[in-house]
Amino acid sequence: MPRLTPMMIYKYLPGKNCEACGEESCMALALKLIQREKTPESCGTMTDMERLVLVDILTPPIKEVTIGSGASTITIGGEEVLYRHELKYFNPTAIAVDIADTMDEKMIKERIAFVNTFSIERLGVMLNLDMVAIRCASDDPAKFKKAIELALKETDKPFMLCTVDPKMMEEGLKVLKGKNPVMYTATAKNFDAFVSLAKTYDATLVLYSKSLSKLGTLVRKAEAAGLERLVLDPATGITGKAFGNSINRIVKARRAAIENGVKELGYPTITIPGAVGLTEEDPVQALFMETLIASSHLDRFVDMIVLSSVEPWSVLPLLTLRQNIYTDPRTEPTVKAELYEIGNPDEHSPVILTVNFSLTYFTVEGDLRRSGVSAWLIVLDTNGFAVDTAVAANTMSADDVKKFIDDFKVEEKVKHRKMLIPGLAAQLRGDLEDTTGWEIFVAGRDSSEIAGFLKNKWEWKDSVWKG
Repeated sequence: MPRLTPMMIYKYLPGKNCEACGEESCMALALKLIQREKTPESCGTMTDMERLVLVDILTPPIKEVTIGSGASTITIGGEEVLYRHELKYFNPTAIAVDIADTMDEKMIKERIAFVNTFSIERLGVMLNLDMVAIRCASDDPAKFKKAIELALKETDKPFMLCTVDPKMMEEGLKVLKGKNPVMYTATAKNFDAFVSLAKTYDATLVLYSKSLSKLGTLVRKAEAAGLERLVLDPATGITGKAFGNSINRIVKARRAAIENGVKELGYPTITIPGAVGLTEEDPVQALFMETLIASSHLDRFVDMIVLSSVEPWSVLPLLTLRQNIYTDPRTEPTVKAELYEIGNPDEHSPVILTVNFSLTYFTVEGDLRRSGVSAWLIVLDTNGFAVDTAVAANTMSADDVKKFIDDFKVEEKVKHRKMLIPGLAAQLRGDLEDTTGWEIFVAGRDSSEIAGFLKNKWEWKDSVWKG
């Protein structure tokens, strides 16, 4: 199916350019609609019928599915391109941690605490886990219910309930009524019972089959029953050919929905790499393989992953990979260009120049903070380019630095007129000195060298360079 363009959307708008939507023209609104920065409801001059038509056109091939309730609601799916460079991906893969009802209370609490608290900042974004998956491993409805009740007291994250037994599932759904949990999983055998439970308790239903054609059949039956929140499990393979086949099924489902318009397969997908623990005797090797399998599925469009691991070393690579995949490839990640205070700088502290490319800024900022250096950090707007690219593209020029010094009144902050610039910008030294009137010193090529450079070269109280 052809990807939507602003002109295609514009044809369905009134064309009055009335600006009531907050945009200068209907064409501008069309662009915002494609970017999902506006909704069809933004246009107040359309009729209800016209708006419904536009909603249908704008609905992505992979439908959005909402999980959870209240402030903890998350959305998966909603993608409309096969590869992110064609547009971008919108809703990051949800990552859940598995909790078996056979675990004791202490272990359940520890695993939930890990989901609640594991967090790391990268490029100014907090990377977190999203869900808990309660698995009925006991075949005991009382134990299953107790584990869910305990988990509900410990977290407000969305839930996934894992059992193929309708009676067990209903016990869990009673506890989570109104919470919109994910029901895992409906097969051809329990389909009717699970569809009935999903409707009764207003839950999201996972459909399972190793065959995409059979999976499509289950989708059509579920839709006919009135269900709209569906997730597809094309069966996770964890070893050898089964692993490769499961990747292929996910890719085929995504391609069929996006490129061929197969609506039955236009739902988010789920994978359970934690099952590798059932085949690996070595627990460390099992976690390594789980991370490898999960990474492969992240790279191949999966929308929800259930992990068994609560080891930071195995979870962190997945969170980092997810952030990279769901970063908009059309724009460089940036931070605000301004004068930053690192530590507690005063009039004698060094002035250091860097760029507003996120990765560069957070690397420099982190290295300075960890070393205990207090400094004034000039973060120049280079359109998000790294230092070497900014120099080559002339978005890091002497005139730009001079303007920054004047705009942010840097010369009122310090008594000295000395600036440290990145090694990759060394060729700007002479031009910077001529334009700004400052004395320019060149640090190493890596920000980890700055602290050592300052320690050896900077006299802190009178701002005199030793070298």
